[in-house]
Amino acid sequence: MKVFTLVAISILFCVQGGNGQVKDVAVSELGTRFVVAFPPMLRARNEGPSQRPLSILVASPFSTTVTISSYGNGVGFAPLNRTYSLKPNINLFVPISELALFSDAQKIEKVAITITSDLPVSVQTYEEWYGNGELNRCLPVHTWGTEYHVMSWPTDRYFDEGFQYRPGFAQIISQADSTLVTITPTVALKGGPSLAGIAAGVKTSIMLNANDVFVLQNLIDTNDFQSKTSDMSGTVITATKPIAVVGGHTKGAVASMPHTLPPTGQYAAPAKFVRNNFHETLLPDYCADTSFVVVPMKYTQTRTFYPANPAIGLSSDSGDVVRIIATSNETIVYKRSRVALLDIEIARLKKGESFIDSNVIEGTFYRSSKPVLLAQYGKSFAKLLQTQTGKPDLDDVNSYPSVEAGMPCMQFVPPITRWSSKANFHSIEGMDNFILIACKSSDASEISIDSHGPITSNTSKCIPNTPYCTYAMSIGAGSHLVTTSSKSVRFMAWSVGSLDGFSQGRAYASAVGLNLFRQGADTISVAVTTEPPTDSVCGENKLIVTVRGNTGLYSVTPIANNNYSITIAPFEQGAMQTVLVIRPINNSAAADIQLRIAARSGEYKDVAYAYTPLPSTVQLSFASSVLETSRFFPLQARLKLTNTGQLPVNVLNLNRVDSTVNFTHSFAFPITLAANESAEADCLIWPVKVGADTFKTGNYSVRLSVASRCNEGTKSFPFTVEYGKIWVNEINFGTVSKDTPERQSLAIIRNPGTLPLLITRLDPKGISGPNFYPYDLANVPTVPFTIAPNDSATFIVKYFPNGDTGIHVAEVEVKSNAELINRIRISGYSSVASSVDDENVDLGIMITPHPIPLTGTSTISNLPNIPLRLVNISGQTVAEFPTPTNGQLQIRPNAHGMAAGTYYVVSGEMKVLVRLVVAP
Repeated sequence: MKVFTLVAISILFCVQGGNGQVKDVAVSELGTRFVVAFPPMLRARNEGPSQRPLSILVASPFSTTVTISSYGNGVGFAPLNRTYSLKPNINLFVPISELALFSDAQKIEKVAITITSDLPVSVQTYEEWYGNGELNRCLPVHTWGTEYHVMSWPTDRYFDEGFQYRPGFAQIISQADSTLVTITPTVALKGGPSLAGIAAGVKTSIMLNANDVFVLQNLIDTNDFQSKTSDMSGTVITATKPIAVVGGHTKGAVASMPHTLPPTGQYAAPAKFVRNNFHETLLPDYCADTSFVVVPMKYTQTRTFYPANPAIGLSSDSGDVVRIIATSNETIVYKRSRVALLDIEIARLKKGESFIDSNVIEGTFYRSSKPVLLAQYGKSFAKLLQTQTGKPDLDDVNSYPSVEAGMPCMQFVPPITRWSSKANFHSIEGMDNFILIACKSSDASEISIDSHGPITSNTSKCIPNTPYCTYAMSIGAGSHLVTTSSKSVRFMAWSVGSLDGFSQGRAYASAVGLNLFRQGADTISVAVTTEPPTDSVCGENKLIVTVRGNTGLYSVTPIANNNYSITIAPFEQGAMQTVLVIRPINNSAAADIQLRIAARSGEYKDVAYAYTPLPSTVQLSFASSVLETSRFFPLQARLKLTNTGQLPVNVLNLNRVDSTVNFTHSFAFPITLAANESAEADCLIWPVKVGADTFKTGNYSVRLSVASRCNEGTKSFPFTVEYGKIWVNEINFGTVSKDTPERQSLAIIRNPGTLPLLITRLDPKGISGPNFYPYDLANVPTVPFTIAPNDSATFIVKYFPNGDTGIHVAEVEVKSNAELINRIRISGYSSVASSVDDENVDLGIMITPHPIPLTGTSTISNLPNIPLRLVNISGQTVAEFPTPTNGQLQIRPNAHGMAAGTYYVVSGEMKVLVRLVVAP
C-alpha cells in the first residue's frame, strides 16, 4: 500500500466526446511510469555530438520527485539511478550518455530507461548532434497498446566517400517480461543477431522482456531508394502485452533530394545537411479515428520555398508531407482545405496501405470512412544560389547551398477526439521555435499561452465549411504552457523548431497535450465501509471502487483535498477494482476531500467526504497540584489519564509538544480506557540544557499532547526548578589539654526543605597533614549523594593536639544544588591542663544559634532527657536547667546573670564547649 497526502495517478482535462457530451478524460503524455529509449541514428562522417547530445525532458503540473534508472548496455553505457525534484510546469533537462544510442538492427538490447514519479509527469527524449536532432514525445506505459502500424520513410542515400545508404526504422520497447511480439512487414526487413531477415508479408515473432529494445530496419537494396518499395510504413506490429513503438528514419531527407548539393561542379558536397534522424513515438491503433486537422509547420522567419528541379533530383520543398495509414480495408479518405472547399476523395485504402499527401501548404481537414492514423513530416530544404562566371571554358554550374539549408522532422497528428485542454512543452534554445494550434474558431478566445492572453491576437487561418481554425506563432526558448479558460474548450498543439545551416543544422516537431482514453462504456460504483463505531468519528473511510464495463479503471485524482491522506491499493491500468482508504491527517482539525474516479473510457464519478473533529475526552492531570523540583533533579510526578466520555477510548500515545523541556513516561500504549476510567504512570520532566547549566532555575511549562485514534488533546502544566535547602552545624572542641587524646564530634548536613538536596562536593580546608591543624575526617559519604527532605547526613571530625598548643581553626566546604556554598566550621584550643579533666564528649548536640547571644535565646537539641547545667572552664556550675522535653531545651543566658566567655554544657555523660557572646 502506498500512502500519499495528495495522490494523482493521472490528471484529467476536459474534452468533448463523439456524442457531444463534455467529459473529463486522461491526458496521454502524463503518467507516473515511462520506459523510453533513444532511437537509432546513422549519422554522417564528422557529425559529432553537441554539448548535450542526448537528453530526457521531464515536466509536470505538480511539484514531485522523479527517478530515472536503467540497466546500462554493458558497452560503456553505465546503469542509471538518479532522483530529481521537479518544479511545476518547468522542464527538467537530464543529460544521458551518448553511449545510450541504439543503432543495431535485429538485436535485442536492454538499453531502455525507466522514469517513475510520485505524481504525473510528461517525458520527451531529445537528440542534439551537429547535423542531427529531433524531439520525441514519449507515452506513459499505461497508454501503450498492443497493435501498431509503423510510420517510417523510404531508404535514402547521400555521397560521402562513397554512397551512404540509410534505412527507415521501427523501434520496439518492452516493459514486461515474456512479451511476444509479432511483426508483419510491408517490405523485406534486415536480419541480425536476434532475428533473421523477414520477407515482406511474412509474420515473424520474437520474445522480449522488461526494458528490452528491438529495432527493425528495412533491408537495403542499393538499386531501390527514395521509393515506396523501400518504405516499411504500414508494417503491423502486435504484442501479447503493451509495448511502445517509435517510427522514423535513421538519416534521411523528406521528399527527393540529390546525394550531393549542388549535384555537380567544384562546390558539390555531400547532401547530409538536408538529412536528419527524424522520428516520433507512434500512437497505438486504438487511437485511430476518422477526423483530423493538420497545421502546416513553420521553420525560420526568412525561409523561402522553391519549386522542384527534376533534372537534379530535387523535389519541391514547399508544404509538408502527410501520411495516412488505414487500419481497416475499404477505407475512403477525404480532404477539405481552402483550395478544396468541399470534401474531395483522395484515397481508397486497404488495411496497412499508405496515402501520401505531398504538398500540404495550409490548414487541412481530413476525414475517413473508417479509422486511420496520420503522421506529418516537415520537408528537407536547400536554397541553391547559382554564380554565373560568364566564361565558356569554365563550368557555369558553380552554385552552392546557402546557410539556409534545413532538415526534416516528423510528428504524429492526433484525431480531433484526442484533443485536450492543456499542453506543456519546451522550446529548444538556439533554434527558431513555433507553436502550432488547431481548435474550433469559437474556442480560440478561451485559449492562451503562458497566461499572456488569448491566441486570437495572432493571425488565424480557418478551414472553409468547418468549425476549425489554425494558428502558427513564434515562441521563445524555454518551458511553456497552453491552457483554456473554459472546461468545454479543447485544442491540439504541436511544438516545432529548426536550425538552418550549411552542415550543422537540425529540426524537431512533437505533438503536445493529447488524451488517450479508451473507447467503451463504463459505470463506476463506490461502496463505503467504515471502521467500528467507536472509531468512525475519525473520518476514516474505506472505499471499494468498482468499474463495470470494457475499459477498466484509469485514475484516482483528488480534485480538492484539505487535511486528508489517501491510501490506494496498487492497481494496473484497466483493473476493474481497487480499494482506497481516506483518513484525516490531523484528527484535531476539520477535513474535506473530493475525489474523481475515472475509467479509461473517460467516464468518471465524483465522491466527496468531510470530517468534523470531536473534542478529546481524555483529560490529563497530575497527582500533585504543585509541580517543582530542585536544581539538578528531574521533576518526578504521577500523571493520570482520564476518559471523561461515555464511550471507550483507545489512547495511542502521549508526547510533549514543545522543545523547551524533556519528558518521559512509563505508560505502555496503546491503552483502552472505558467511560470514566483512569490510568496512572510515573513521569519525569526536566528543562533542556541551557549552555553549561543543565538545570537552570526558574519557571517552566510542559505542554503535553495525548492522542486517541480519533482525536487529540493538549494541556500545559507549569513547574518550577528551585535551589535546594541546606543547614550545617559548627564544631567547637573548646579548650583542651595539649596532651588530650583524640576527641571526636559529628559534622551534620541537614536538608530542611521539601525537595531533594544533592551534595556534589565536600572540600576540607586546613585539615590533616604536616602543615595543617590536627584534625581528620572519618566516615565521609562518597559524593555525589542525595539527602531527602527532612533528613540529614553525618561524618566524624577528629581533633588530636598531640602536644601542640594554640587555636586550631579549619572548615569543610559543602557544595550542593543550594544557591551558595556552605561551610562546616571547626575550632579548638589546646593548652596546659585545666581544672576540667573530663572528656569533652559531644554526642551530636545541636545549638542554634551558636555562639549563644547573651541577650537572646538559643535552642539546644539532641539532648538526653536528664537535667542540664552550664559549667565554666574552672569546673564551677554557673547555671542549672530543668529536664529537656523531647531532647530539646531553650536557654536565655541573661536570665541567669552569665557573662560572655567559654563554658561547658554538661548533660549526663555529654559535655560540649560553647561560647556566650554579647552579640551574635
